[in-house]
Amino acid sequence: MVWDTVVCRHVLRAIALPVNSAARLSAFRLTAIPCPATLLLTPDGTQHLLFRDGGRSLQLAVTGASVLHPVHLLADALSSQTDLRAQHRLLACLSDLYHRGRLRPEYFLPDPRGRRLRVVLQALDGWRADASYREIGVAVFGARRVATDWADPRRHLLDRVRRAVARGRALMAGGYRQFLR
Repeated sequence: MVWDTVVCRHVLRAIALPVNSAARLSAFRLTAIPCPATLLLTPDGTQHLLFRDGGRSLQLAVTGASVLHPVHLLADALSSQTDLRAQHRLLACLSDLYHRGRLRPEYFLPDPRGRRLRVVLQALDGWRADASYREIGVAVFGARRVATDWADPRRHLLDRVRRAVARGRALMAGGYRQFLR
């Protein structure tokens, strides 16, 4: 489940405290952020807050007072998660979201596996449509490359297509969960 902070480590954990009129800290007001947000309250009382903007998202797991009212948010930056750089990036992203009202691209680095995953997903789509490995190769790598490399006795291109289909099938069978970690 994406909302589970044990499964997905790219979640900022926070504690919400009621606003004390004597405190000089600025309050977090959900209504002050124009970015679309989804709030899920789980049976254990955790408030999972998901902001989305232009294909980007930021998730918070908040315990304590309700975020539907002004609160002081205290980030659990030194939680059991060991990736402090990721936690720092999430904190900076939340601060920027609160002050600018949107999730800016600079806080969302492209996945270095993106190019390979595009090939894997395209090969999987072809396989699910009952395309031959050669047809998948043409769709993924182009007709010219298949015309020159398909007949190579070392079968590198065919093997690459087979591996891409196998990887796609493994992702479809539950391997996709690794991306949440």
